[in-house]
Amino acid sequence: MTIMSNAKDAAEHATDAIKDTGASAKSSLLDVGVQLMRLFNDARAMESRGVESLLGRVGLQRQQSAAVPVLWFAAGAAVATGATLLLAPTSGAELRKKLSGMLSSVEKSASKELQEIETSIGSALHPVAKKTEVDGHRAAAPNTPAKS
Repeated sequence: MTIMSNAKDAAEHATDAIKDTGASAKSSLLDVGVQLMRLFNDARAMESRGVESLLGRVGLQRQQSAAVPVLWFAAGAAVATGATLLLAPTSGAELRKKLSGMLSSVEKSASKELQEIETSIGSALHPVAKKTEVDGHRAAAPNTPAKS
């Protein structure tokens, strides 16, 4: 009986030691995780403070892009337009007809704007083309044969 009780006591002691070691390891891992999170947060805060502090010392500050509010406005307008079209009391055929009309008008206006841009670029490049004439002959474009 003493051998059995000694073995039982040794097993209980080993079980308690394993439980204590496991709890200690768990606590250590949690502490390491917390310390790493603090380290990353502190590094991020130092980085942002460093840039802001440096800009402040020379009398500057960060400037927001003007495009951000414009993009938000355009996104809001697109969502509002979509919601209005979808919630309007019209049939599916009428809605498709309205959408195709809207898209064709947008296509026409975009095409018109593109033609205006091409015209303005062409007129801006015309003086440059005149300057490239050599001995009464226009210089050849990279993929076109030279005129004689």
